[in-house]
Amino acid sequence: MKDIYATEMIETYEFPVKAFRNLPSPFGEYNEISRNPVVYEFYLEIQDVPNNIPMDTNPREQNLSTQVAKSIKESLFMDDGNFHIKNRGIIISAADISYNTRSSIATIKMEDPEVHGNIDGGHTYKIILQNRDKITEKVYVRFEVIVGAESFFPELAKARNTSVQVSEKSIAELEKKFELIKLPLQNIEGIDLNDQIAFVENDSDKRILIENIISIIYNFNIQDFRLRTSTRINL
Repeated sequence: MKDIYATEMIETYEFPVKAFRNLPSPFGEYNEISRNPVVYEFYLEIQDVPNNIPMDTNPREQNLSTQVAKSIKESLFMDDGNFHIKNRGIIISAADISYNTRSSIATIKMEDPEVHGNIDGGHTYKIILQNRDKITEKVYVRFEVIVGAESFFPELAKARNTSVQVSEKSIAELEKKFELIKLPLQNIEGIDLNDQIAFVENDSDKRILIENIISIIYNFNIQDFRLRTSTRINL
């Protein structure tokens, strides 16, 4: 289990990890002079995730009522052994990290609360803390620790938080859910109208949005829009 202690401004976190590795900077070895950032990656069992990772370094407020948060929670409870792959993981900035190859214990040190702490993955972090007591099987989450990013921390935090969720229509296209719509449009007087429909996001050269077609089709849904008899008014 985790052992967390504090000495003045230094917070240290220790926990057992899986598949620890480091990715040195291609611009040279990290040292006190060059301080080229180094990225470390590992998997951490959710029961060992520390309770008090600093969150002031995360530029985004965590709204756990959004669809994204609900999807993360569903994935956490799915019990398919792939949460650590499907989830983007938790990214933190730290002053230093070390790894004991014999005990498989990683030790992370944070010194400056303004630049050391959670950068991205705040939703994942909070959802794990709120729900791990309900999970009995082993579930792992991916951690990425960046050491030496103090000099450009604001730019790093901004860059790691500009991702946009993939739209539902792009996922639906990936899952081939539009095939029933595509089939009758393949040959309209010798023309394949599917070439003019944007089935995925950012397909800006197409003149028809799949959302518009679905809206038109939905108007003919006789289950949701049953024919109502008109009320006769006697004058």
